[in-house]
Amino acid sequence: MKKFKKKELNSSNGITLIALVITIIVLLILAGISISMLSGDNGILKRAEDARDETIVGQEKEQLQIEVLGSYGKNGKLEIATVNSNIKNNISGVTTDDAVEFPLTVTYTATNNSYEVDEVGNVYTAIDYPLAIDVLKVNKTASIDSEKSPYVNYIDINGNIILCRVLYNDEDGVEIISNASIEKIKLASGDEAVSASDFIYSGSGTFNENTSRAAASYNRVIITLNEQAEKYIRNNGIVDRARCVGSIKGTTSNTSDEIEMYTYTGTSWTYMNDYNWNGILKKADTNYSTDYTQMRNLNLNNINTTYWLASRDAIEADNTSTSFSCRVIRDDGTLYANHIYRFLYLKSNGETRSAYDVGSSPNNGLSHGFRAIFHLSHNVKIKGGDGTKENPYKLGI
Repeated sequence: MKKFKKKELNSSNGITLIALVITIIVLLILAGISISMLSGDNGILKRAEDARDETIVGQEKEQLQIEVLGSYGKNGKLEIATVNSNIKNNISGVTTDDAVEFPLTVTYTATNNSYEVDEVGNVYTAIDYPLAIDVLKVNKTASIDSEKSPYVNYIDINGNIILCRVLYNDEDGVEIISNASIEKIKLASGDEAVSASDFIYSGSGTFNENTSRAAASYNRVIITLNEQAEKYIRNNGIVDRARCVGSIKGTTSNTSDEIEMYTYTGTSWTYMNDYNWNGILKKADTNYSTDYTQMRNLNLNNINTTYWLASRDAIEADNTSTSFSCRVIRDDGTLYANHIYRFLYLKSNGETRSAYDVGSSPNNGLSHGFRAIFHLSHNVKIKGGDGTKENPYKLGI
């Protein structure tokens, strides 16, 4: 029987194994190169994906540019309202931030791509703006006005720009307050927001209409003033709630208004028995204290105009008259011990007397300024400005 030499066997097997190992290594290298070429950061698949995305972006920008070109007015200027309308009406699957001043932000819902259109018609990819909550800080120790409380432009439901200041940035989010009185509000007998039927009492007597309306205003003063603030909310996601200054921080208009009723049981209102009135009205409250303290800390309380606080003061009564009071901040920004304005004065014959400032002669003091506080949505961003009065911050989504 033939015997194999040990040297020959080892030599033959050794060459075969080495070749196999080399082949496997080469295949692995080639596979790695192929995978890298396909899926790497600069791979074929990534470049194909990028090319597809660039094509989509190009198509979307082209769609927007066409609508922008068709939005110029006869004066040759670009009107943002026209741009906004044309884009939403002629391009399907898009939303805008309904801005009333450029830039206008447009988002394609299918791709989540966002673009901005500027005042000269340029269309560019939207910038990743910082969140308002990270920018709109307050600092009561700052020496510079805008660093103490930055200026912010808020655009209301009618497209009007309301210059605001930052009042809070805390665990409840960001609240901004109108820098001046937005409008004049009249409460009590001349208040159109409250009708005589809003005051309900259990007696059988007859109150005249002014008396009933004035009493209703006292019962509803916080609701009435907060509802007025809510009328300024624009449905674009910038603001999620609003209230009148002096109301309870962090609440909506009706919160806490249906509790704490005041029922008079003394003797000084005995003349009201002629009208069988049950004497039920709202209690005094201290809603104003949080807002007023913060405004003072930031030097925001004085706007050279007397304005309402959504806060009731104590009912005053004797055997000749009854008055129901709502707090105000006077035109020098101070809050006195006798800071209240009487907006209902019931005489012993059941009639109402003109409202008057406590301690002074009768006047038409019912109509006062109105400041709103707006709570920003959590995703609001800062899209321009530097927070100064000359260049307020611009808000967007």
